[in-house]
Amino acid sequence: MISDSSSALPASDYSRLNSENTSGDGDHLLSSQTSCRDSSASSIVTYRVYPTRWFILLIVFCINFLNAAMWISFAPVAYLSATYFEITLFKVNLLAAVFFALFIPFSFVGEWLMESFGLRSLIVLSTLMNFIAAALRIGACYLATGTSIQYGVLLGGQSIAGVAQAFILIQPTKLSAFWFAPSERAVANTLGSMSNQLGMMTAMLVTPFIVDGQSENIKLVMFVWGLPNILPLFMCLIFLKVGSSPPSPASPASTSASMDFRHSLKSVFRSRSFILLSITFGGGMAVFSCLIALVSQILCPNGYSDDFSGIVATSFVASGFVGAFVIGSIADRTRAYETVFRACYPIAALGMIWFSIFSNYPESEWLIVAGCCWTGFFGLVLLPISLELGVECTYPVSEATSSGLIILAGQLLGALLLAGLPLFGTPLTAKQEAIEKCDTSTVQALDMWVGTEALAVVTALCAVTSTLFFRSPNKRIQAETSRLNLDLPIG
Repeated sequence: MISDSSSALPASDYSRLNSENTSGDGDHLLSSQTSCRDSSASSIVTYRVYPTRWFILLIVFCINFLNAAMWISFAPVAYLSATYFEITLFKVNLLAAVFFALFIPFSFVGEWLMESFGLRSLIVLSTLMNFIAAALRIGACYLATGTSIQYGVLLGGQSIAGVAQAFILIQPTKLSAFWFAPSERAVANTLGSMSNQLGMMTAMLVTPFIVDGQSENIKLVMFVWGLPNILPLFMCLIFLKVGSSPPSPASPASTSASMDFRHSLKSVFRSRSFILLSITFGGGMAVFSCLIALVSQILCPNGYSDDFSGIVATSFVASGFVGAFVIGSIADRTRAYETVFRACYPIAALGMIWFSIFSNYPESEWLIVAGCCWTGFFGLVLLPISLELGVECTYPVSEATSSGLIILAGQLLGALLLAGLPLFGTPLTAKQEAIEKCDTSTVQALDMWVGTEALAVVTALCAVTSTLFFRSPNKRIQAETSRLNLDLPIG
């Protein structure tokens, strides 16, 4: 039942989670909004949520947004970037691929840091790394052009941002589990996770207009996506006064001690549902990342400008945000995460097939945008839903471990696709040479139709597999229902 009591008697197993909280100066940030009582516990536990949760979510939103913008900033102007830095197109793609490669080992480091030092420490560390990465990217523009030192500094900045991404992407599920009520978790996960896609969308849309067809404007791009990293750095000064978890738990699940990192790994790899979820969603995540990273190279041979490539990426992510909030809200109310996952995936795959067909034809702008909107609306909601499903089917495994491994699967498959697909590029036909809008002053343009069709095939296979074979109980919801003795739908 719901109570307005401002007092709280934490359960004994919550004391470990609450030990990281600070006292004194930070307490004024934490005022109660709602509470409910667990009558099944030996001592009465008051569950409360605090306004501070939105401030912490805003920090995670900002660093995730800016990290994604730095990652993707070269993709919509790949040929112009190659011209400005006097490097090959392969080296331009490597600036994005390094994120995938570094996520693989450092996701485990991030999960260990989360369990050892808490959410607050990982957020502060990620923010600082974003700032250092931005500074190196800007500094590279002032070194001798075309030298190995310049590219090394640039790649170093991207690498630090890539490590930061491994730490950032596991934060939303932990934040939503510790600070948000059960009815808010999917929305909090959507905001925290989808800020990554929003950063991609904004960078894809804005960067071509900043560059405006002039390679020397790449330096301005470094400043546009670098300087805003100062803001979350200052926000973290306030966050230092707040603990990794609230003084009183937000839900029964947050009072339960999670498995340690070693036992969590053993548990998740014994779960067939989790393994299937990681593979199928990981495949879809890899396709999305490759599509965003290569969209300019896919479209320019058929007469589409960098500006249009930005519009395509924007329509994809913007429609995804709408879909995530509409469908995510339904999932929050019904708790039917599995049903939503299995229903949306094949519908999104149809949109990807549509895009793969019409992106190979000139003068098909509206058909291409329609395919992207379709795919985005039903596809991007799979990110927060899959992260929630990962927690549900592995509970009481740590949220950082389950979400980290799911994203790891996507990054690993994404690295393979991003490295392999350009190898199948073919020379432009005579018709394409007459209409192409790629900057070929230093590099040769290639037709990416084979890679585009491969992305559609991967999406379709993952969608069919997940729809036919994925089944999983909502273990966390069932545990909360049992403890609170509430009649909640399990879905």
